[in-house]
Amino acid sequence: MAEEIDFEGLVEYLEQSFLDDVRNRAFAISRKEREEAYKNIMSAAKAYAKANSIPAERRVAKIVSNCINIIYHFYRSKKDYAESIIAMDTVDAITEIIDEAKAEIVSTVKENKGSPFSTENLLEEACSGDIEVVSDRISTILRSMSIRHPLYPDYGYTMQDDVRVSKPLTADAIIKYPPRFAFRGAMRAGDKFFNDPNINPLNYAYRHQVELVMEISEAKKLLGTQDDPSQHEAERLIGKELHIAPPEFPPTIPCSLIIDGKTYYEYILVLECKTKPVAEISRKRYRRKFAPSRPLYEVCS
Repeated sequence: MAEEIDFEGLVEYLEQSFLDDVRNRAFAISRKEREEAYKNIMSAAKAYAKANSIPAERRVAKIVSNCINIIYHFYRSKKDYAESIIAMDTVDAITEIIDEAKAEIVSTVKENKGSPFSTENLLEEACSGDIEVVSDRISTILRSMSIRHPLYPDYGYTMQDDVRVSKPLTADAIIKYPPRFAFRGAMRAGDKFFNDPNINPLNYAYRHQVELVMEISEAKKLLGTQDDPSQHEAERLIGKELHIAPPEFPPTIPCSLIIDGKTYYEYILVLECKTKPVAEISRKRYRRKFAPSRPLYEVCS
């Protein structure tokens, strides 16, 4: 398989030369020297692990980076050496601390290889046809992840399109914490961009019957009032456009406008809308007359 590597070879490198190489990367005064040492570490690790493909090289790089981080945080937590680390002039003083991390690093690599939940073991079982076993283990992993969701037991995690997303676990989860998105970006209706906060873009789009478009520059997913711990869905929307079609106008009806017997408009089109009961209208009386050709509205004072 593309991701297969020689774990024994990698462990051999970690036990023999890795710590010396890390000392050069972590404590060389010159940044250029540290960068060169880092490249040498990766090249040596890939060679020992026989990483002959891009996926395999990425896998080795991730393992080695994790090992380097273990060492870094290990000695970083030692306050007695904080000034020495920053000055990078007492290499020998922290050598013992790095050596103490050696057993933990090697143990981590070996445990990952032997774990039934490791990537290589899951792939091997899938290829051998143990689909049910793989499915059960993946479900176990997802359940373990879900417990750590900030809104558990209402929400947990699942995988969707190869990324982790939040998933409602209870019947009323969506009611208690409704999922929604918050957007920020440039908004326009037709060719008109809105820069005036006093103008309501939704009203403008409705009055002119034009589509409202938002060019999304920032996006965030919320569950109720809380940020969703998984923002993959929101991140995918950045750079895209959100299109909002306005509601259509209600039907129009032809009318004549007559006030106190005087005709002001012989023929106009009026939007058909709901009117208030006469009892709710103060100081005005509305009377409606019907003509054979069109309705006639007369306003009497």
